[in-house]
Amino acid sequence: GLVKRVEANQLDKKQALKLLVPEDKRRKVLFQLATGSNWKTIADWAKESLIIFFSKIIPRLTDLDLEKMVEVAKEGHWEKEEVHALLCEEDNEGVVILSRLQLNSQQEVAAWNQKTTAQIAHKMSPEFLQWLILEANEGRWNGEDLGAAFCELDANRNLKLATVDEELQKQLAVLNKTKTCLSVPMLGSNIQQWLYQEAEEGRWDREMVFKVLQKQESEGGA
Repeated sequence: GLVKRVEANQLDKKQALKLLVPEDKRRKVLFQLATGSNWKTIADWAKESLIIFFSKIIPRLTDLDLEKMVEVAKEGHWEKEEVHALLCEEDNEGVVILSRLQLNSQQEVAAWNQKTTAQIAHKMSPEFLQWLILEANEGRWNGEDLGAAFCELDANRNLKLATVDEELQKQLAVLNKTKTCLSVPMLGSNIQQWLYQEAEEGRWDREMVFKVLQKQESEGGA
């Protein structure tokens, strides 16, 4: 009833926000108890306040609340891209909120913005990454963009590709061979050896692979 009271000018937005989205982390967030059609309205109030940020509130929701958030977006009550952006934020421990959803929900939300998903994919589960690679291999995902995203550095200046399981590294590496080759100096010796073998057997461009490996050696690398 708080939303209706605000719309009827019986309650100030800021006061309603304090009740629905308390800043004190010890208090429970309540906005998710509102009707789904009101979630976007409450989020807009928070934007207007310039004090309460939903990106800081979302991590405080339960996993069930997050699933409900996805349903609200699917029902058209909240823009999918906006919900996607919120779910791709990280909590204080660096965990991507999207990873807390059920796998089928993760997959549905991921497709709402492929570019942003690619940026946080290295922090997702191996099962999610395996699905992402399958989507790329079957043409439902831009594989080159995904491969390029894994050849970028993360917040700790580590190559994203080097932060995932070695078998996944190999599957992701082939999605964008040019970018992977440019990243060779930051890859582990096992992957470098694998790349060398792939080139020897004609599955990668020999000249491109050998060139970066020779460059690394001439500059004092391994």
